[in-house]
Amino acid sequence: TILFLGELPIDIFLEVCLYLSPADLLRLTRLTKTFRAVLLSTQGRYVWSKVYHKYLDWIIPGWPEVKMVAYLFDEHCDECGKLEASRQWDLGTKLCPACLPSKVIDRSLLHKYWPDIPYTVSSTVSYAKALNVYSLNWANIRKRARVCLRSDVLAVRALFLRKLPLEHKVDPKSEERKKFIDKLKAERKAKRQATKALKRWYEARDPERIKLYARRQEAIAQRLLRDHPRWTIADIPTGDEFKDWTKIVKLPYPFSRAEYRAKKEELVELTWRKISMRYRGDQEYKRWFDMSDVQLTRPRQMKSHHINPHEPVFISLMRRKGQLAD
Repeated sequence: TILFLGELPIDIFLEVCLYLSPADLLRLTRLTKTFRAVLLSTQGRYVWSKVYHKYLDWIIPGWPEVKMVAYLFDEHCDECGKLEASRQWDLGTKLCPACLPSKVIDRSLLHKYWPDIPYTVSSTVSYAKALNVYSLNWANIRKRARVCLRSDVLAVRALFLRKLPLEHKVDPKSEERKKFIDKLKAERKAKRQATKALKRWYEARDPERIKLYARRQEAIAQRLLRDHPRWTIADIPTGDEFKDWTKIVKLPYPFSRAEYRAKKEELVELTWRKISMRYRGDQEYKRWFDMSDVQLTRPRQMKSHHINPHEPVFISLMRRKGQLAD
């Protein structure tokens, strides 16, 4: 079959490729050197565009369809080629745990790569929270830090130095400089919108990934309930109740002890937030909830959560609701 396809005229071969899926087209490109040369030639660009837009409507601005297909359907690291890469949607790259720490930098360290970087120009670089980046959750990076790709910083620096004349570079009130920065910010915003849509599509098509998210949610709930016996499973946030909780659950690797230690404070804070929202209208309960940090003694066999049945506040609350006799 390979020899038969290789003997076809190029236009007929490209016409056959139009009926393939993006993943199959990517595999065909890596099958032989002949197929790779034909599909990556100028004539093959039409095939990539047609096949890609048949399945997807979103594309990252400035990215060709070949790069988009490789980003969505290939699991290899962009740097070393290992099959252990995780997609960093906010940064637009696929890197393995070994390559990632050397390719991202903390926003506070930008001056090392661009000593006199203007603040307005630094805001045009795509950033991601360090807690959302795989293998940086418990590394020597500030917990709430924002990280970016070193290559993105160097690319913006090259554009700034090459496109703008000297008099506009040093003048912060220059209209041409403002237009240049606004253009970069618009490109960054369009890229972020496209990556969010692609991320939703990618997560919805992968049943194994959905099972992984369910296992992460279950592991988080078990650890929190073990450390906080008063809580029940109904108190643990689920689904899309909190944006920060969803970001923690929807990470492409199993939940580990080290990750729990790194994110325990944030998980506990989000759980207390849900509990306070559930009982917000109950003033008697709110008085008890304000004292929730105090360690209260209660019998071990009691099944109730959050509250001690022997507390005066609880007793008065139950009497008011008619669930307890005087």
